Amino acid sequence: MKRIRLVNVPVIRERRRLPFILRKWDKFLLIGLCCFFTLALIPNDDVLHVTLRWRHVSSMTVMSDIQDDQTFDARQKPQNGQLLEYNLVQPQKRDFSRGQSVIIDELLKHKKDGFFVEIGAGDGETDSVSLFFERERSWNGVLVEKSEEKADILITKNRRAILWNLNLRLESTNVSFSASDIRPKDLFRLVNRPSFDLLVVNLPDQEYELIESIDLANYTIGVISVVLRLDYPADKYSQLSNYLQSKSYQVYHHLIDGGAYKKDVIFSRIWH
Repeated sequence: MKRIRLVNVPVIRERRRLPFILRKWDKFLLIGLCCFFTLALIPNDDVLHVTLRWRHVSSMTVMSDIQDDQTFDARQKPQNGQLLEYNLVQPQKRDFSRGQSVIIDELLKHKKDGFFVEIGAGDGETDSVSLFFERERSWNGVLVEKSEEKADILITKNRRAILWNLNLRLESTNVSFSASDIRPKDLFRLVNRPSFDLLVVNLPDQEYELIESIDLANYTIGVISVVLRLDYPADKYSQLSNYLQSKSYQVYHHLIDGGAYKKDVIFSRIWH
């Protein structure tokens, strides 16, 4: 009969140690694996969406996260497979603006899937130019609003666009910056699109300064809609229109709203 001798092989002792190692490091391993697979499964635009949604927390941190060749989808991401329903005061309305949206829609030939930037977005519903395009034409874009109170209301509307609760500071301003301030050139760097369809400017008494600060040689914007006071000085209006004319824009339409004491001017790009 052949005898079998049992030998304590060192490898067996190593195997006995393995469960101890796993018990000691299992939390770190599991956390690391979860983070890896989560980031791997989420598309890049979703990650960027989350980053930009908290844009007002730290402007420098966010800007360092965005590469020069990145673009993003600003639309609201589905939750549990579906988008949140709009929460509007007047959901039956189509045009929430003072008439600009329908005119711009005709000008752009009812274009679908466009992109907008609305500066001075307010509560996201009252006098909104972009809401028509978001609901009726499936556009996406960016809403910029400096008022924290209005931004809080805007969030409840369940708009599809990204909201940036930021205060635009122009180059001529010498006051020190806060965490929620941003210069126009940095704002458009975050948007990071060489062309888009609509820019809405509702920035009282700083309309010209803002538009002049945009490098229109590097950005192609189809339509620029500017909200002005009804008593906007004639010399400043001439300065604004002459500047845009020098950048290949023309006045397409004026709308006067005496009740709101507003004058809305739509500039269209001249395509050569």
